[in-house]
Amino acid sequence: WYQVLTARNATKNSTPQYILREESMKREMASWEYPLHFIDFETTSPAIPYYFGVSPYSVAAFQFSHHKMIRTDDGSVEVHHANEFLQTENGSNPNENFTKALFNAIGDVPTDGGTVF
Repeated sequence: WYQVLTARNATKNSTPQYILREESMKREMASWEYPLHFIDFETTSPAIPYYFGVSPYSVAAFQFSHHKMIRTDDGSVEVHHANEFLQTENGSNPNENFTKALFNAIGDVPTDGGTVF
């Protein structure tokens, strides 16, 4: 259900054109189960590591926000802020704390049967 940039006929100054594969997108979207879970996260790759045992430019995940989209009885949808995490503890591995907090927020598989993005 992806979009594809059409570059075959593009010139240096032309506006990019996109093709939407509508039938593929509809099939994919039909497999999504409500509630839909949206995870937005932030990472950094510092040249100087924050703690011992980590290489320069290693990725550190330090923040996420979790939103849920639910379908109501009348068929409309609502979006709610569900959880968030921000690494504020000095000297600890943010990836471990991030992973634990994300697991606590949505679990291995959401107990509500929803799809995670």
